[in-house]
Amino acid sequence: MATVASLICWGGDLGKQVASINTSTDALTITNHGLRNSMGVQFDSWTTPPTVTGGVALDTTYYAKYLSSSTFELYYDSGLTSKLDFTAAGTALFLKSAYRKGLTDTSRWGTRIYDGIVAWDAGRAGASEFDVEVAEIGEAFSEIVATDLVVAVPSAQNRIETKIDGVRTAAFHGGNIGVTLANLTLDHGYVFYATAATTSALRITRQRDILDGISVVWAATTSRNMIDVGALCTAVDCLATCSAGNFGTGYYGRSAFASVIGCVVAKASLGWSLASSQAGLTFVNNTIANCSTPISAVSTVVGYYYNNMVLGGWPTAPTSFKGSGNSGTTGSTPWTSAGGTSAIVNTTDVADYANLDLRPASGSSPQVDAGVLVYGYPTLDVTGEIERPSYNNGGAEYIDIGAYEYDKGYGPHPATCAITLTNVIAGSSVLIVSQDGGTVHYNGTSAGSTFNQTITLYGDSRDQWRIRVRKGTSAPYYQPWETLLTATAAGASIYVAQVADD
Repeated sequence: MATVASLICWGGDLGKQVASINTSTDALTITNHGLRNSMGVQFDSWTTPPTVTGGVALDTTYYAKYLSSSTFELYYDSGLTSKLDFTAAGTALFLKSAYRKGLTDTSRWGTRIYDGIVAWDAGRAGASEFDVEVAEIGEAFSEIVATDLVVAVPSAQNRIETKIDGVRTAAFHGGNIGVTLANLTLDHGYVFYATAATTSALRITRQRDILDGISVVWAATTSRNMIDVGALCTAVDCLATCSAGNFGTGYYGRSAFASVIGCVVAKASLGWSLASSQAGLTFVNNTIANCSTPISAVSTVVGYYYNNMVLGGWPTAPTSFKGSGNSGTTGSTPWTSAGGTSAIVNTTDVADYANLDLRPASGSSPQVDAGVLVYGYPTLDVTGEIERPSYNNGGAEYIDIGAYEYDKGYGPHPATCAITLTNVIAGSSVLIVSQDGGTVHYNGTSAGSTFNQTITLYGDSRDQWRIRVRKGTSAPYYQPWETLLTATAAGASIYVAQVADD
């Protein structure tokens, strides 16, 4: 089994051809271009170059200004103050993103560089069923789609994620909920913008498929699923919203063991639709806001529902769910198993409900510290920046309800170094102190021949350690043994060679 990575970026490897340039208005046309304000692009090739008053060249970055879904302008500067003035349109002009042009090493993907996940799904139709296929989205842009995408790459597992080699890219939305094409900025990351669909805009159905950090916008006034999660599939850190008003369903938990974790849905007709009689549905740390009907569920819905925040009320509890609790809602009571708790959360308990800023309004908001530890909860919130639970400077820490964790202002949890000393004479004293002697990290006794301790790192001179081991309190005695160490989060294992004190 191998992991086969593909890159998704604007224009892919082929680029996008400019359909026309209006020399009177300087508007360029590419149908459903997907560009955002201040996004960098470069002319990759042309048959006849355009004529521009201030000059134009291949392999030079210019910056887009959104006019409509199919038209845009180009500027010399990212601040969009100095526009390219076209006096002749040229012929056969192809654009690529500055991101793609700036990649000097594409060996990770080879020829597998596509201009969207639709193209990736088609391009990987011949994949091996023994491989894991990963669509790595590298930059922020809009992929405008007018038909259903049912991911069908025939692999052992498909992953669509705003990461490259496990590291978040500019394609990640950062928890910023996008709505209309005109209002999307680079901060909204990659957006799957669906203008039409028959059943579901984006559906994962092959078992173990994962959507990670994807934003989906439904742009029609019909009832369709935005993100459709099949058997043993997972949507994590995803956003779903409707740009046309309250239409569509945010997440459809279609089949057994479907999971929706750390996700947000806003401005939909229906937030969640939960399939009946499907075992093991899991909904954890999600937020539903400004939906006409937050949840659709019947008595035969089963599964696990924890730490969810629903601004708008819950339906009657199913009679057969397996576990639920520590959720918050407006008005009615959230589903709870025996002994579970719930919270009342109002629209004033989030930062700016009207503008879809759904972070906790303050540290005293009822969703803060009201969650429960549950298997599968995300260790970062939907912004990708706040640890869950948020570091509390040594104080008690609890998980928040919903997809957004309140930032207590102390930054991330401190890193630690796991230090192991082997071949230690049992009963030896162990002293770990900063080399300047100012900070004692540990001062105690090793009960056995192996000593283990996890010690906080500070990112400064305190991480320069002096380690001293000695058995001098009862016979037989040993001479002091000492070493120096620069402690890191990678940890350290050190063999101790103590010498008997004759």
